[in-house]
Amino acid sequence: MGVRQLRSERGQSVLELVLILPLLVAIFAILVFFGRVLYVRLAVEQASFDGARAAIESLNAGRGPDQGYATAYATLQGWRLSPDHGAVRLYYNDWDRGTSLTCRVGYKVRVSDIPLVGWFYSGGGGVRVQAATTLRVEQYKSRWD
Repeated sequence: MGVRQLRSERGQSVLELVLILPLLVAIFAILVFFGRVLYVRLAVEQASFDGARAAIESLNAGRGPDQGYATAYATLQGWRLSPDHGAVRLYYNDWDRGTSLTCRVGYKVRVSDIPLVGWFYSGGGGVRVQAATTLRVEQYKSRWD
């Protein structure tokens, strides 16, 4: 009687494992997916702010946009993200004191390598993450070069 009871309990344990394992894999895949997207979202927001800030603080009106682009891409690299998958755009009407400037950064997050999630984003697809920061060009500067 004792041996039969052990065999049935072992079979029950294997059955429970088989039933719960797909759920555990799905939970793990969802955690990895949201973790990756959240990491990139934080990096894109920081790159957007850094790019806008570097551009508006430039003392040279001609170099402001170039400094914004360079800083935004450097911030992405600092977060260990490839600038090849990102895009930085600066929008401004007229570069003068007190005018507004918007830095928009976008990045495509690759998620096709995550189990279960990759089925929904097949063909090299990914999730597009964007952030924008609008700041005003500094009004009080010592001088323009």
